[in-house]
Amino acid sequence: MSHRSPGDSSIVQRPNGTYQVSLQISGRRKTLYARSEREAKKKLRELQAQVQNGTLPQEGVHALRRQKVQQNEWRLKSGENWQNTGYVFTIGEGRPLYQYHIQHLMRDQCHKLGLPALGPHGLRHLHASLLLSEGLPLTDVSARLGHANANITAGIYAHVIPGRDIEAARSMESVLRQRD
Repeated sequence: MSHRSPGDSSIVQRPNGTYQVSLQISGRRKTLYARSEREAKKKLRELQAQVQNGTLPQEGVHALRRQKVQQNEWRLKSGENWQNTGYVFTIGEGRPLYQYHIQHLMRDQCHKLGLPALGPHGLRHLHASLLLSEGLPLTDVSARLGHANANITAGIYAHVIPGRDIEAARSMESVLRQRD
């Protein structure tokens, strides 16, 4: 049994009766395994939910347009040496950016801005923390991060949700007054 879905994804029954669930994400294939077809379909839906078309702020859209222009210039300059990887962010002749490239570039950029060094995952945490500190609802931040539910987000970011400590103190005060 083989099932194809949009976004270059598949569910394939293996000879041992288990199912292989695959989804192409940013040029890389993510593969999971399931014991039943129902579980396989659920895992595929979860994987697809992780691949989001999140809304970018206008500056992010402009940055992507600048990157496309830069990449087209590199493509023309490289000629036949261009490696068409399909990645949005590449180096030189279309080669993929590896983790060490990204970390190096981010560290340099943070240094130029007078900020502590931040890696991609740190940037993700900063993004979530800033959204929550600005009062964006937890459920919206959770969806933006691709978490399975808001409880995961709350467990990680409870310390940055504004006013929560004040709310907790007021609730405790209310409970203690009722006991008097």
